[in-house]
Amino acid sequence: MPGQGGASLFFGTLEKDLYALDAASGNLKWKFKAGGAILTTPIVYKGKIYFGAFDGNLYAVNIDSRDKGLPFPAQDEWVYKAGDWIWTGPVRDNGTLYFATTRGKVHAISVLNGQPVWPQPFQISSSFRSNPVIYKNNLIIASEEGRIYSLSLADGQMKWASPSSMGAAILADLAINEDTVYIYTQGQTLYALDANTGMQ
Repeated sequence: MPGQGGASLFFGTLEKDLYALDAASGNLKWKFKAGGAILTTPIVYKGKIYFGAFDGNLYAVNIDSRDKGLPFPAQDEWVYKAGDWIWTGPVRDNGTLYFATTRGKVHAISVLNGQPVWPQPFQISSSFRSNPVIYKNNLIIASEEGRIYSLSLADGQMKWASPSSMGAAILADLAINEDTVYIYTQGQTLYALDANTGMQ
């Protein structure tokens, strides 16, 4: 699903372009060239668009600066160099963005300047291709190999991990309702876990 901001519609492409369209007419307002394919859903917050790309960067693009055609990076624009392909997120909680990479790292960075919030990224050996969800003070995320992790939003420390793999790869985004997180696997099975404990 594209991200929306005011009267514009924003979406990325495999050709490395972030497009801004007039939401009413569909006319092109501008496009921004990243360094790699854009598979993440952009999010809009306080006049900026945040998205990851396959060049290993997470971008913060100022809508007003792009409307004016200013050279990038203009004021309040920045690039965070994660170093690995970004397929997930980002998701936001207050002033922090959370996203993961295909080499198993979960990052937390400030929306203001792209500086890391956690002492270091959370790291596993599998890749991440499924968008995480936020539950209370935790980030719940699924690895491609089929395990689910709950991480503290504050410092990235693991609260729990699912006792075993779901038995198949996880590519679909997670969903949450009240205290239950739902996971759909490539084995065509839907699982429901307790968001507080990770128990099925």
